[in-house]
Amino acid sequence: MKMNGMEVFAFAGFVLDAGARQLKKLDGSPVKLSSRAFDMLVLLVAHRGATLTKRALLRDVWPDVVVGENNLNQAVVAIRKALGDIAEPRKFVQTVPGRGFCFVADVEIVGEAARLIAEPRRDGVITVADYF
Repeated sequence: MKMNGMEVFAFAGFVLDAGARQLKKLDGSPVKLSSRAFDMLVLLVAHRGATLTKRALLRDVWPDVVVGENNLNQAVVAIRKALGDIAEPRKFVQTVPGRGFCFVADVEIVGEAARLIAEPRRDGVITVADYF
């Protein structure tokens, strides 16, 4: 799948904005990920349902840098922790033994005009700043 950098994906209570490089919960609260873990998550989500090989992930997430599989495994652990995917069976990132990793959650591609992460919802809370 070729990406234009503007994709926004929604899945299981999260919104992943590839262009803005943001991962947020639906309530707007940010989810922290390192730059490499974020890049890996974008690749996995963009190719959801397909197994991405370790070699392909290393090539695409760490271009022109020599790193080992340990870096890959650390990024997967960070992604799983950020998404709360800590128990078996995995809800988001599954390991395919001897091959690589696969993003298994249902994903919706959100249109540019309907960005879900623009503003956190207030749910009826009025602040003093609203009056001025």
